[in-house]
Amino acid sequence: MKSGFIPSSSKDAQRAVFLDRDGCINAMVYLPDFGLVDSPQNPDQFQLLPGAAEAIRLINEMGFLAIVVSN
Repeated sequence: MKSGFIPSSSKDAQRAVFLDRDGCINAMVYLPDFGLVDSPQNPDQFQLLPGAAEAIRLINEMGFLAIVVSN
């Protein structure tokens, strides 16, 4: 039975960089109703951080997948 593991020496393997969304790619937002700084609650609150798009472009140009993760 084959596992999902792909050895790093496999010519089909793809290297990746995992980026946390909140605070790495987008700015955190102050939520006055809760008195908290947290993730954007709607698209209107989403603000891309300076340099984030350029960094993702460079990651891709270097041959890495840029994978965005969030909890």
